[in-house]
Amino acid sequence: MEAAARFDVFLCSAAADQVEKALRAGGLRVFRGNPFDDFEVGAAELAASRVLLADLPPGLGTEKVLAIRPEESLPELVERVRAAAFGNPGFPLLRTIHAELVARRAVLVRGPAGIGKTTVAEQYACLAGRVWRTGPFGHLDPDDFLPQFHLALATAAGTSGLALARLRMRLASRVDAAGERVLLLVDDVPAGLPPGVLNGVVLPSDRVRTLLTSRAARWPGATVEVPGLALEEGLRLLGLPDASFVARCDGHPMTLRATARHRAGAQPDTAPHAIREVLVRMSHPARELLRLGTVLAPAPIPLAVARAASDDTGFEAAVQELVSLGFATLTGEGLRLQGLAVEVAGGEFGEPAAERVAEAVLGALTGGGFGEQTGEGVLSELGDGASPGRVGEGSPAQNRAADALHHEPASGASPDRAGAAEDPSAVVGIGRTEVSSPPRPPTGDLPPSAHDTAARRHLLLHHARALADRCPTHRVALLRPLAAAHEAHGDPAAAGEIHAAILSTGEATSADFAAAARVELACGLDAEALGHARQALGSPEAAVIAAQALDGQGDYAEADRTFWATHRPTSGEERCRAAKARRLRGRPREAIALLEPALSGSASDALTLEYAWNLFQDGQHQRARDVAAGIEDCPDAELIQADADLVHHDAADLEKDYAHRYGVESARTLTASVHAGRALLARGHPREALAALAETERTVRRVLGDEHRLHHRVRHAMGLAHARLRAFDRQAELLETIREPQLRMLGRTHPETLETRLDLGLALALGGRGPLGRATGLVDDAARDAETAPGVSPGLAAKARAAKQVVRLPEPFVSALHALELLIWPRD
Repeated sequence: MEAAARFDVFLCSAAADQVEKALRAGGLRVFRGNPFDDFEVGAAELAASRVLLADLPPGLGTEKVLAIRPEESLPELVERVRAAAFGNPGFPLLRTIHAELVARRAVLVRGPAGIGKTTVAEQYACLAGRVWRTGPFGHLDPDDFLPQFHLALATAAGTSGLALARLRMRLASRVDAAGERVLLLVDDVPAGLPPGVLNGVVLPSDRVRTLLTSRAARWPGATVEVPGLALEEGLRLLGLPDASFVARCDGHPMTLRATARHRAGAQPDTAPHAIREVLVRMSHPARELLRLGTVLAPAPIPLAVARAASDDTGFEAAVQELVSLGFATLTGEGLRLQGLAVEVAGGEFGEPAAERVAEAVLGALTGGGFGEQTGEGVLSELGDGASPGRVGEGSPAQNRAADALHHEPASGASPDRAGAAEDPSAVVGIGRTEVSSPPRPPTGDLPPSAHDTAARRHLLLHHARALADRCPTHRVALLRPLAAAHEAHGDPAAAGEIHAAILSTGEATSADFAAAARVELACGLDAEALGHARQALGSPEAAVIAAQALDGQGDYAEADRTFWATHRPTSGEERCRAAKARRLRGRPREAIALLEPALSGSASDALTLEYAWNLFQDGQHQRARDVAAGIEDCPDAELIQADADLVHHDAADLEKDYAHRYGVESARTLTASVHAGRALLARGHPREALAALAETERTVRRVLGDEHRLHHRVRHAMGLAHARLRAFDRQAELLETIREPQLRMLGRTHPETLETRLDLGLALALGGRGPLGRATGLVDDAARDAETAPGVSPGLAAKARAAKQVVRLPEPFVSALHALELLIWPRD
């Protein structure tokens, strides 16, 4: 027998001992493949098998990819597998996807609407051990993709409160520490994404593979195109011996399925035409149920929401009709409508009234939308994989689908998820296929019940976002929980955009102004935060937000009058805020004393990090390092540890050591790289230093972002290199971009802020940029702070005194001195 057909069956099931014995007894050659612990395990055997038999949710089976049916006897299963196990090895798309994922971290599966992209992706996901599922995102504008992916990934992984960059780092490190293999499924990526955006969804771990689907997204990585069905499978789906029609419609499964329902008259050869012919013959309740998808997100609709938003009469029959036509699937979380069918229904019959749908979604979000659901009449007619009979013998995925129609728990309560962690195909439908609900990974921070609640709420937020643009009456109410979710998951920029939309309606309350100010503060928009905080009359948090905004602008006296002078912090969060205010004023010892009572017990990462910053600023470098080492996956904590090591070690040596131990893109390595660049500068090699620092700056910007303090530090060092090359105008340009962010993050008297202020004044004076009065004012203010601030080094104090003298030289003399420098030492 050829190596290409060594096995009749590739069996992948969590509990398939009896199935394997029956298949072997029936004369079939079986390879038992457990869910992949390693992406390379089973690759050759998968390629050399004729049939794949796995624990698939309903709707995912094909001619060569077979599902284990709980209602089927073992002899019946053996005969079905034997009938399929002929010819060459099947499932070429799965083999191609697997080969690509063995070779690289990410693969994009692409094809037109309804062609079966998600089906193929979900079939492959059933082979993986652990799967994190996100999406669909195809209905979003490209600018909204990353914020929504961030929200979906955090929900799928069972964690919260982390910005996307830190979330990716934490998940990757925990997967590596656990020694697991994880598949990240990103469904329905929108077209038109800017270059490089999709790289932001790939987790930085060799143990995580990413499988994306899209109709038309482009990216430079591996892409697998999904063709139509093969002739044999197309004929089976059509139910007619018409090979020319299968070829004419390119084997499009939706066209074939819809045409099989409507065989009279001319046969349509496009999917929309075929779907339209079926829609006009559907019952009114089923058509109205399908139209809900035109105003909701392409995600599962909770059955209570669907019932409340449509006619209750005949609801179960309408659900059954949609499922039987292949226009919907029943899942553990509700009803999933097929995207292409929804598009055709909307074009043919228009959208339903959005107000009623919005009220149903808001009722679910606020706790009143999940009542008793009875669907025995629907389930009994759905056939394979959906009958309530023998539920105890079905897969957990099928049992949850049945439970969803029998009973849907109250909003906020945990749905019945028995067996979800063990079953790799826990159902949450997508398109005409089924999609697994996010499993509860060991890497998550949320307990199981909280994770279930978060997953249900995330689903409703998908629908709230879609409705907000269609329902002015309830727009503000729909947007508020969405903004709160983005803020809670560490994405204040996305939350800020939503709050801006809320404020623009004219219906904003004091709480809305305070919430907007809070996220603006997190984005570094101090002036906007201060303005909105002052409009939040009566909000208890408005005063502290205003004080923090004033601190960010360096107006400490007004901040004290506004809040700090009269407030005595008690809770850990209050102590953390007050400690930061003292650190910004250059009083780290007061901050340390304020924080230490809150360190007993389980202190938050934010409080622990603030404690570490103050220890380092107070000169307690080793203690700061030890405290920071207890914070997981935090670039700021890594920066503190590196700074502490650099006190006693050579920067170039540390850079090499860190790169070997933590990777070239870790915050430790990048911190050492900045210091190594400054050391080159100190040794008189400004060009070499500038080249090295510019490379480090690009990496810091890509990995940590523009607003990270290490980015400010490397740009300051680059400015020093330009000054050594007498390019004072370029130095000033760089320092202008970091002066205010450093003032906000570090405070007026922090050594790095003082040095930036002094160097900017000198660069403006020597480069002739703007009036000399501004340069003098910058230097004088910085020198005054350097004289009065505690802990300023003698070298920095001397630099401040010298800078005051330089900027007081007569302006013509300063300009002439700069011109003379250019003549004697021209730039290369």
